[in-house]
Amino acid sequence: MALTRSPHKALVITQWFSNEIITEIVQAASKKDQATLCRVSTLFYGLALPILNRDVVLSLFYETTNIVRAFCSALIANPTRAEAIRSFKFVDLGWKQVFPSFPCSLINNLIILLDSSPELFDVLFASTRLMNGLQHLTISSNSSGLASRISLLTFPQLRSCRLKLGPDTGEDVVASFLTRHSTLTYVHVDCPLSRGLQHLTISSNSSGLASRISLLTFPQLRSCRLKLGPDTGEDVVASFLTRHSTLTYVHVDCPLSRISLPNLRYFEGHAASVPLLAAHGLTAARLMWHTHNETQHTDTIFAALNSLIHPALPFVSAHKFAVIEYPTVLASLSRQMPLTKSLGMHFAFGLAKDTEETTTVLMQCLAQFGHLVYLAVDYTFPGISGHPWTVDRQCAALQAWANVCPTLDACFLFGRAWRKLDGAWQEYPVEDFLSRSGLSAFAEI
Repeated sequence: MALTRSPHKALVITQWFSNEIITEIVQAASKKDQATLCRVSTLFYGLALPILNRDVVLSLFYETTNIVRAFCSALIANPTRAEAIRSFKFVDLGWKQVFPSFPCSLINNLIILLDSSPELFDVLFASTRLMNGLQHLTISSNSSGLASRISLLTFPQLRSCRLKLGPDTGEDVVASFLTRHSTLTYVHVDCPLSRGLQHLTISSNSSGLASRISLLTFPQLRSCRLKLGPDTGEDVVASFLTRHSTLTYVHVDCPLSRISLPNLRYFEGHAASVPLLAAHGLTAARLMWHTHNETQHTDTIFAALNSLIHPALPFVSAHKFAVIEYPTVLASLSRQMPLTKSLGMHFAFGLAKDTEETTTVLMQCLAQFGHLVYLAVDYTFPGISGHPWTVDRQCAALQAWANVCPTLDACFLFGRAWRKLDGAWQEYPVEDFLSRSGLSAFAEI
């Protein structure tokens, strides 16, 4: 089909295809073809432009200043274009040496590398704050003009953030920005941080970053998520955590040595790390079982966990299994912690695909729990078409488990929540299950 600028042709196309189908066609086209489609007609311009705007790259040097200013001004004039942006790369070529090993072709981030006029900052800031759908942000600049505006930005869907700012940046500027974005799962910070910071997430394989963690101190820190490379020294993480006795929530996916956290309430980490913890008020834990060695010491691990919990409060026990010996783990849990009220399990690919086998194995394990009320079971199905746990199989499994564990009252199975009402299992909102069971304390089951 030949495309022309004729309004009549555009009208005929809409009679053949809905806007949704035309949008899919545009999405499948190359960037060059998408740009061409924008010039075909008003219809294609309106459909293709938001798709092009999802990943925008602007290179700033002397000759392109007016182009950058014009683009930002266009976003201000039409805010819907800004709302479509998920990835915005703004690169000052004069600062390219800041990230020499950070190839722009591999990231979907907002990269601002510039040291330009205040007037350009005003236009850039005004357009950037309209990007309500932005998910990845990287800012690197020694300019105080840009740094002073960061604390005013808010992105409701922001997932990752890299900040590299000059030494004159105020501590509260960065802290205000990070604290306001609770959606963040990845943060890399190379700038002053406020001593009032309460929530921190660091995810990096960089040995350089890991070595600096032990030097950080935040007197009011309450929650911390650390995912560092395997070469990270145990003492580095332990030194950082032990120095923050205010922590109530800790997620650690890296080596640990013995630490004391008197105010710890929620812990996520390797099962082998539990005997290294010193706490006395734990109310929830999510343990990752990654190695066969961990499953050979289940009684030791659960005895240690039992010594950490708050005796007067219900305990939430969640587990992520990447090993086939999960029945051994559950059997040990039922012996060491028989009063468990909420139990969550997440299986790696291949461990719970056979519905009949999994139902039978869990029946044998659940029969040992005399106080279990809430059960959550989830499973990673990468690249599988057709979920083996159909609704009928879920209902059959629920009834079988309830027969051997009569205290069981509500379950979450592979995206569906169920509760027992007058002896029958009925679906109800997942949010209600997570709230009642206490499993909402964790990002995922």
